[in-house]
Amino acid sequence: MRVRPIHVDPRTHEISVVTADSPGRQKHCVIGGIVFDELLELLDNRGIRFVGPGEPYDISLVAMSEFNGAIIDYDEPFIISDHRDSGSLMWSLRKHIQQDNVIGVLTASTLRDADNQNAHWFDDTYQGELIRAAFEERLIGHVETSPPEPYVPPEVIEKKVRISFSYGHGGMQRPLYNTKPDFKAPRGTDVYFAGTTCYGRLTPTLHRWACVKELKEFSKHANTEVLVSPYRNVELADYRRRLMDTKIVVAPWGYGERTFREWEGLLSGCIVVRADTSWAKTWPDINETYQGLACRPDFADLGTVLQSALAEWDTYEEYREHVWDLLRNLREPGETAAHLADAFHYFGEML
Repeated sequence: MRVRPIHVDPRTHEISVVTADSPGRQKHCVIGGIVFDELLELLDNRGIRFVGPGEPYDISLVAMSEFNGAIIDYDEPFIISDHRDSGSLMWSLRKHIQQDNVIGVLTASTLRDADNQNAHWFDDTYQGELIRAAFEERLIGHVETSPPEPYVPPEVIEKKVRISFSYGHGGMQRPLYNTKPDFKAPRGTDVYFAGTTCYGRLTPTLHRWACVKELKEFSKHANTEVLVSPYRNVELADYRRRLMDTKIVVAPWGYGERTFREWEGLLSGCIVVRADTSWAKTWPDINETYQGLACRPDFADLGTVLQSALAEWDTYEEYREHVWDLLRNLREPGETAAHLADAFHYFGEML
C-alpha cells in the first residue's frame, strides 16, 4: 500500500506532498508525536510505503490540523491523522467522516463506547460534560447541554476510526524509556503535580484548579510531602529528577483526556492518579492498571484516593515495574510499526 503524506495550503487549498525538506514536516506527517523516520523502513517491510512527489500512490494521509472541507472536493481517498490525545471527534471530523472518500481516521485516543460521540457534551468534549456534571450548580451553575452535531452513527465510527498511538510515544518521553527506574529505591516526595492550569476553555481550567485546591488541602492535613507547580514553571532536568523521587503523580485532564503527565509519571516508576478515564481507549490500553487509583472529575475524593495509595505504596512495586516494561516494549520501533501497519492495511481493504 502506497501512502502519500500531504500538506494542504489553508488559503488556496492546493495540495503538496510532504518531503524531508518540507517546513513543519513533523506537524504534517506525524502521528501521536512520533516522527516517521525511524519507522519508514519497518513500515516498508510490512507493505506500507510512504511515497514522494510524482510517485504513484493508493491513498493520501493528511494531518487533522491541515484538514478542511475543501479536501472533500477532491475525488480521491484520504486518511486523516488526528494526533490530539482526545477521543472526542472534532466538528470538522464529525461533518466529513461519513464521506465516501474519507476512508478512515487515525486517532491517539477514542471513546470506548462509540455512541458516546453523540452523547451530551459541554465545552466541545465528552470529558467536558463529565466535568460540568461533577460541578453541577456548585461552581458554574446549571447549564443546558446538547449532543454535538452532526449525529454520527456508532457503526460508522467503529468502522472508520483506528487508534495509532498517544503522547506516550512522543520525543519528550524518549529519555524516560532509556532509563529504567530503580523500583526498590526509596522516594522522598509523596505526591507531585506540575502542569498548565489555565486553558482557553472553562472545563480543563476548572478541572485542574480543583486538582490544585484539593492537593493543597491534602498537604495541610496529611503527614506527607506534596509538591505542586501549577504554572508549569519547572526546568525540564529538575522535573525529571523530581519524578524519579516521587511516589504518586497526579495527572488531571487537559484539552484531551490523556496527558504528558500521565505517561511521564508511569515511565518514571510512579503511581499515577487521575480522574476515571475508563471510558477512553488508547494504545497501549492501560486502563486496567488504574483500578483503585481513579478519582472524581472534581477531585472531591482525591485525598481519600491518595491516602489509600500511599498506605499501600510498598505493595505497588511489581505493578509499577510491569507498567514500565509494558510501555517500554510497545515503544520499540518494531512493535509501533506493526501496530501502525495493521491500521493502514485495514484501511487499504476498504479502498
